[in-house]
Amino acid sequence: MAERTISCGFCGKTFQVEDGVSKAFCVHCGAETIVGEKTIQEVLDEIYEPKKRYNYLEEYLEKNPEDEQANLLADLFEIRYFHRKKETFDGFLRLWFDMVTYARKRDKAKELMNIRNEIKDFFEEEKVAGFRAQSQQAEDLFWHEMSNAIELYYVSSKTDRQYTSSFFNLFRMKGDAVVTKAAKDVVTTGVALLSLCEKTEYTEKLTEISRGAFLKAYPDGLSYYNAALSEWLQSDEGKRAQAGAEAAEAAEITEE
Repeated sequence: MAERTISCGFCGKTFQVEDGVSKAFCVHCGAETIVGEKTIQEVLDEIYEPKKRYNYLEEYLEKNPEDEQANLLADLFEIRYFHRKKETFDGFLRLWFDMVTYARKRDKAKELMNIRNEIKDFFEEEKVAGFRAQSQQAEDLFWHEMSNAIELYYVSSKTDRQYTSSFFNLFRMKGDAVVTKAAKDVVTTGVALLSLCEKTEYTEKLTEISRGAFLKAYPDGLSYYNAALSEWLQSDEGKRAQAGAEAAEAAEITEE
């Protein structure tokens, strides 16, 4: 049965409950919590197709024009989605797709430069920076939607013919092979963002939420992620990165 995440009315911590229940006991403190109707954000999180998400929010606002969160979401949707003819495209998803693509070719200086430039351009864009600066609620909502876009990337990877194909479409990957590839993408993109690019708030946050988004798309993917991370740590690139991090840490201690 599907589950949803709710917050305890007593201790404030979140936990999961089955869809359809009206009350539950907090797994953290034991307090009884009344489970209300799903928020507009929860409903939208269950819709992956860009045009359907966009249209659903529009229809919701027509009936609930005073909903503060929905209006904030509408402003963010104007940044995240763009329209061409009758199609709706996801700019946040496109950013992550590019990060994964560049990271696969991270041994080339040009690809790392592409990552740096695209992230810089994206986050310094006036509309993005302006939205995030409004309030903490806007900032949290921005990263929630970014996580949603990354999750969509990995949800789509399960059935995407191009993603699950190799050898010029003569062979289709299935099951473990697809999860393994997705897990490696999470690790290598994080490597490119954190170990090979300049550390910034953006690179650290993208790396953090990408792991969680992958695990939401692949609930049984933790062992695959750990295996991919272990494989990278044992690679020449991983050993160089670890040695570099240790040298930098030693230098900081010396300076102190």
